[in-house]
Amino acid sequence: MNSVAPEELPVTTNVSTDSRFQAAQSVWDHIASQPPFARLIHAKRAFIVPAFIVYAIFCLLMPVLNGLAPGWMASKLGGMSMAYLYGMFLILLSWAIVWLYVGAASRFDAMARQIVEDAASTDAKGEPRAGEGSN
Repeated sequence: MNSVAPEELPVTTNVSTDSRFQAAQSVWDHIASQPPFARLIHAKRAFIVPAFIVYAIFCLLMPVLNGLAPGWMASKLGGMSMAYLYGMFLILLSWAIVWLYVGAASRFDAMARQIVEDAASTDAKGEPRAGEGSN
């Protein structure tokens, strides 16, 4: 068995060499400081936080209702217990949130695409790249 010194082993990394992903920290800082990026983050939070809160409340409410109102949760409506109906409601709520998020995500993607296009056409100081601006 041949032994190889560690310094003779090839060095590999998982970092992409694609130039699209190579940007100086100053470029990312510039992008993050721009109003369109702030609007994107605000739009995402405006959807995700309320959706999470609503879903978390309804998920946590089921065991609370089972503990505090077991008679009501055991009562039947159309041959099914309220607990079973509540569980079905949670599944429908999950799908509704997913459906709403898919619509919102397409808007987020469009906003992000515009931010990337704007960043690609300017340098870290927000100035048009050489040869791309008006003369």
